[in-house]
Amino acid sequence: MNRDNAPRLNVEISEEQDKALRDLIPWGMKHHLFSAIIDEVIEVLKEHGEIAITAISCKKIRFMDMLRKREK
Repeated sequence: MNRDNAPRLNVEISEEQDKALRDLIPWGMKHHLFSAIIDEVIEVLKEHGEIAITAISCKKIRFMDMLRKREK
C-alpha cells in the first residue's frame, strides 16, 4: 500500500501528554511503539470484547497489568 494512502489513526491528546511522549519516546520510534500497542489491543479485544474496552477506558485494567499477566 502506498504510504500516502495508508490508514491513519488521529487522536486528540492533551498538551501534557504530547510533551511527555516527546520527552520519553526516542525520535523515530513513535510509529513502531504505537503499532505494537495497537496489535496488543486488538489481541485483547478479540479475546475479551466489549468488557476489555470498558475495563481499559475506565482504567480498571492498566497496560502494566497486561504486561505482568503475559510474563506469567
